[in-house]
Amino acid sequence: MKKQELPSWRDCCIYRVPKTLRKIKPEAFSPRLISLGPLKTPLQERTDEPPVQDETVKMETVKLKYLEKFYERTERNLEELLKIVEKQEERIRRCYEEIDVKDDVEFRERILVDSVFIIELFLKEKEPKEHVYDFIVGKPWLRTAVQEDLILLENQLPYFILDELYKFIDCLIDTDKDVDFLIDKGILVNGLGDSEMVAKLFNDLCKEIIEDEFCFETIRQKLYDHYGNCWYRTVAIMRHVYFSNIFRGSGTIVAIMLLIFTLIQFINSLMEIF
Repeated sequence: MKKQELPSWRDCCIYRVPKTLRKIKPEAFSPRLISLGPLKTPLQERTDEPPVQDETVKMETVKLKYLEKFYERTERNLEELLKIVEKQEERIRRCYEEIDVKDDVEFRERILVDSVFIIELFLKEKEPKEHVYDFIVGKPWLRTAVQEDLILLENQLPYFILDELYKFIDCLIDTDKDVDFLIDKGILVNGLGDSEMVAKLFNDLCKEIIEDEFCFETIRQKLYDHYGNCWYRTVAIMRHVYFSNIFRGSGTIVAIMLLIFTLIQFINSLMEIF
């Protein structure tokens, strides 16, 4: 456990609400549904709104489900994501006036889970029609309550860690075809409209930046190994050129059968001659 040092005023940007101000109207500063970040602000006690009160106990489970979706979306695992948070841990700590989470592991996990929750929520909000059955997005009244919680002073997370977790690294995207592939797999959402523009954006993202450790290095190496395998490349070419659709595939099979029959007939003719 690390000793919590007082943050520098230059770094600190997330504060506790003064007690004198909170006493005036406590519900204005306490979340209704979800508590985010290491301040652990207690939720409001609302007996006048049963629907909201019933959903509060489920929000931590929703966070974990969103985290699982983020694993799938980014093809990263928990260890890789925690490393990103760990690298920024000291900077994150300096952003808070005080921190209620003292254990280092618990701190990183809370920052990760809450950050991913916000990212996934925003991604789902961009395409609400595709997430009508989502626990939050599919319930307008719940969406509103969560949105109100996100703007509370004590419910904030440093923007830079959200950005760090969200951005797709330049090494995975070189051309517009890479962008189209990631969009097709649901990993990337194209808000620019043009795949070439997205590719250029990512290719310019890390200019003049030296990265000594790449979290996707294992995946990238597997892709290179896969592409370098002659058998896989041959199969891919066959699928793309000769079996790209049912008509072309059928034609290819018929052509192969004709070739085989012709070869058999030729061999039989030779046998009759000799």
